[in-house]
Amino acid sequence: MHSFSFRSGLRLPGDSRLLAPAFLFLAVLLSVYGCTPALDWREVRPGPLPLKALLPCMPDGGDRIVTLDDRQVSMHLLGCKASGALYVIGWVALDSPSLLGATLGAWQDSTLAHVGIAPGHDAPAGMPFVPHGALTLPQSRRIDADGHVGEAA
Repeated sequence: MHSFSFRSGLRLPGDSRLLAPAFLFLAVLLSVYGCTPALDWREVRPGPLPLKALLPCMPDGGDRIVTLDDRQVSMHLLGCKASGALYVIGWVALDSPSLLGATLGAWQDSTLAHVGIAPGHDAPAGMPFVPHGALTLPQSRRIDADGHVGEAA
């Protein structure tokens, strides 16, 4: 069983917080292997986002259409596998700031379901996660969960 951890939040520069041009989500650190010195950590700047991240391997990128909160959105992903773990950075652009909370909650439920954890009362509650400069949303949580990719929720 892999340890699964993700952190989510919205971070936008300056006054663009009101425009909500990007919705950030980090799905990172699927196991405890991330601390081993054998990994080749590097700084990654995903696309046009005001974000820097560290990944232990050279990421591949891609886009796909997904349904979140009954809306189809284009999800952009950067990810790589290293030492048996999958590291992913993903983001979507939304038309309105009013969609942020519901979309983030739907994304979290979808991510948990992907590793075999059904949303609802049995899902981990997590802790508030609001990075410096991010919008404070109730759905912005750091959640630790155990599961396997491909398990049915």
